[in-house]
Amino acid sequence: MSDSSDKLTVILDKDAVQELADKLTLNNEIQINIDHRRATDEEKTSKARQDRFLIGYDVYIVNIKIGDYQVTTLKNPMRFLFDVTKLTNQEELSIAGFDLVREQWVNSYSTLSDNILKSNIYSLGNFAITKGQIGEVKGIKITKKETKDTSIDNSIEKINLEAQDVFDSGLGVSSDQEKQINPEKLKVVETYTNSLVENLELEASSIYSITNFINDGTPSTLRLGAGERAGVLDSYKSAFGKLPTEVSEWEDCIKIANGRWPSARSAKAEARAKEEFQNYIYKREADMSAPHDNAAVTIMAYGLRPANRNLDSEKAAIKIFRAIYSASPQNALDWDIVRAIAYSGATR
Repeated sequence: MSDSSDKLTVILDKDAVQELADKLTLNNEIQINIDHRRATDEEKTSKARQDRFLIGYDVYIVNIKIGDYQVTTLKNPMRFLFDVTKLTNQEELSIAGFDLVREQWVNSYSTLSDNILKSNIYSLGNFAITKGQIGEVKGIKITKKETKDTSIDNSIEKINLEAQDVFDSGLGVSSDQEKQINPEKLKVVETYTNSLVENLELEASSIYSITNFINDGTPSTLRLGAGERAGVLDSYKSAFGKLPTEVSEWEDCIKIANGRWPSARSAKAEARAKEEFQNYIYKREADMSAPHDNAAVTIMAYGLRPANRNLDSEKAAIKIFRAIYSASPQNALDWDIVRAIAYSGATR
């Protein structure tokens, strides 16, 4: 379900629609309205803007009604998409909502892809696009102080947004368009995608999303490189017997890439990991109440990637793997076992 103005599109996924549907009564219907107006004097003040630019002084009022009932908040987010094609310095843009109590524009976490600014929004009200204060005022050049932040924000909210972006990147792609992929991504298709999707029945849009994830990554997975992102997908496939095709599945895939436990569980993968733990690696039954044992089983089952790699630990783990199995690691499960040995902290 969605509605749009000339610049803003609001999308409700199936969970948000179901949440609204649960409030429906006989003869009522869900109405999504987007209105546009100029910012008021109150909304234009420096205090309200927090010294950021309010683009065009354009304000978009988003309302959802069920009969006479005015929805104010949702447990499941709405997806806001602003077309910012005509705006410059797009990396400085954010989607902001107006807080009536604080009388200020509050920026939401926003992502940018192909001239579309996106954010997950939980409250209805007034929205605008804000921009960092960069430019010249009365001959005085104003620049934004830049600080290099090398940390990776892998919070659940941001992982959810990244998953939505990866999923969205394949929307509307047909088989013909998927074949006309650019040369850079064609190499990724030939090296990684083709072997991953072999013998799986997938839509062209899903294959395109898979290729985009491997080639482009997401903010929290850029550190891995294309080959390791393909490895994450291989671990996901090994655990669940499929590749991600839904937003929730992409969320789990990105969680795995960030060393987080996935929301979905695979009894088969966990049983296989416990078997490897007991029969080959540690020669004892895994105690799932013990953090190190739990980590070892989970890493083997789902392929969780470490936040910070330790190459010395991995080299030592490969030697241990070879000593146990009399062979070098070859497939996704083998490498997940190597990671469990290197990073879980479990011992015999």
